[in-house]
Amino acid sequence: MITDSQTNTLYLADILPVKHPKFYQELSLVLQECGIKPRLLPHTKDIWAVDYMPVQVRENHFVQFAYDPDYLQPKKWHKTISDTSQICAALGLHPYKSNIRLDGGNISRSANAVMLCDKVFRENN
Repeated sequence: MITDSQTNTLYLADILPVKHPKFYQELSLVLQECGIKPRLLPHTKDIWAVDYMPVQVRENHFVQFAYDPDYLQPKKWHKTISDTSQICAALGLHPYKSNIRLDGGNISRSANAVMLCDKVFRENN
């Protein structure tokens, strides 16, 4: 399993500087001071990219979970659901697609284990 400390690129949603320009500017300065130059994910509709983007499990291996959380079920939120297939295609990623309903924000990883919140059981049979 790839841990966050083993990754070499930080991606942020391209909608972040549009929706929250002041925060994005401040975050960019802090990251720059740390020697980190983030890249922007194209075609995003939600700032929380960790929730809907694929999870890296090994070098050049990603898993795309079914992103269909209960909190986005009301029709007014459907416009905020990013098309991960479009984003991945733009990045040249070809993730394994899982039918498990799970948002990436509910995953904690270490080198040899994964922890999930119990919500995964409520959203999957």
